[in-house]
Amino acid sequence: MSNDLPSDYRYEKRTYIQFGRKTERWCVEGATMALEFWVRPYELGERKEYSGGVEQHSAMPPNSRSAPDHALCWCLSLRACWHCGSSLQGQEWALWWEETGATDESVFRRLAMELTERSKAELEAAS
Repeated sequence: MSNDLPSDYRYEKRTYIQFGRKTERWCVEGATMALEFWVRPYELGERKEYSGGVEQHSAMPPNSRSAPDHALCWCLSLRACWHCGSSLQGQEWALWWEETGATDESVFRRLAMELTERSKAELEAAS
């Protein structure tokens, strides 16, 4: 990876077989939250399509829930996490990923930019 990615984040990619298909997951972790993008191919007739997801992992519980979704979250360096995701946003990202031939670095860059925006919004909402 290049040195122009924000240095205050941790970057990790995992690839494995899920439901018989290769699944790729990228995660960018900040101080209190992480953002993850995953993509998985599937066959639709003769065409190859992709499903995807974008999930926000938070190290701080939202007011509405007390039990974490994961006790040991890989995106948050094995801390407990509360998460929410968007399959609609994931489909948009999967389409972007496929059409642009996105590299790991470009995925990490996009996740880092989105995480920065979400972190700022969370800080503004808290104050």
